[in-house]
Amino acid sequence: MNRLLSVLGMTLPLSVSTFLFPLILVLWLGQQGAPAWVISLNSTSSGLALLLTIFVMPGVLRRWPTWVVMAAGSVIAALSIGAVALWPVLAVMLLARFIYGVGFTLNWGAGESWINVRCEKAILGRALGAYMVIWYLPMPLAPIILSWFSAQADVLLWLIAGLLLISPLVLWPLRKDPALSADNPVVHWRSWQLAPMPVVAGFLSGGLEGARGILVPVYLARLNWPEAMVLQGVFWLAIGGLAFNIISGWLADRLRPERVLLALAALGMAVAIFMGWYLLQPTPLKAGWVAGFILLGGCLNTVYSLASGAVGRYVPASDRLEANSILMLTYTLGMLTLPLLGGVALDCFGPAAFMPMLAGAFAVLLAVVIKLRIHAGL
Repeated sequence: MNRLLSVLGMTLPLSVSTFLFPLILVLWLGQQGAPAWVISLNSTSSGLALLLTIFVMPGVLRRWPTWVVMAAGSVIAALSIGAVALWPVLAVMLLARFIYGVGFTLNWGAGESWINVRCEKAILGRALGAYMVIWYLPMPLAPIILSWFSAQADVLLWLIAGLLLISPLVLWPLRKDPALSADNPVVHWRSWQLAPMPVVAGFLSGGLEGARGILVPVYLARLNWPEAMVLQGVFWLAIGGLAFNIISGWLADRLRPERVLLALAALGMAVAIFMGWYLLQPTPLKAGWVAGFILLGGCLNTVYSLASGAVGRYVPASDRLEANSILMLTYTLGMLTLPLLGGVALDCFGPAAFMPMLAGAFAVLLAVVIKLRIHAGL
């Protein structure tokens, strides 16, 4: 349990930086008059680093202990943030975001892989649920924290970098933990055949979460919601994600993750259909859309942790590192591609098309889970 708490504790500083660092860069670039495509390029550079680093993760984790990889990831992320605090110019920001993406991926991949490989199956769902809660905990707080440092964003960057530099101290309980699967150093990329359901669910979860973070504010703004109400909608989506990860993790340990994923996909489809109708009404009651956003946020933010739990439960231990890396890869590809397609559809067909698109994504997930459960005899 101490080792699990160590991994969870190490994740919190990085999750804080994940939500604050990009926000600060976007604000600074906007103040410098950077065009939108440059701001988007800043985000893409981090995504490119993530994609490249994922491919080497299994080999790294088989060679080096988890605490070494996680500590290295945090130090790399801290150095990239410190560089921007020292030299807040465009070229440094682009390079720093790429380097930060490498550090982020090392920490993310090592922590999640450790949980899937080392954690007992009896508590795997709850462990992954707690892990995802820590990742998303700073999301509703990031705008508030940023408002406190609105005139001193560089000070906030130094505080984040310092927190990342001292965070490896919590890894002390893992100091004697050997490398994951050190007895089997050969990397086998055959996890698509071993775990098709988590892989497909990972791709869709990346797209759904990307839509939540990128397109929901645009969607609400195009419904002519004032900015304060848009922020409230995003806040309740985040609250739903936090609550559902705890509940779904507990249920996954008792009912198996694919059953919970099945129910979650059906619920997400139903809520998206309802919200697509309800938010187009002339005066939707606040209680209705708050409840809807909590349920929708829970469905959007919980698919990934359940997919990861299926990797830990069904993939053989010798192949679990590759399966986890492919899950991360498909999640990233989904986040980079599906929101772009959703944005095009939003521009072409208007806000009325957004919730049906989400319902369609949940319907695809539902069909995939049903088909693969029948095929596997689960």
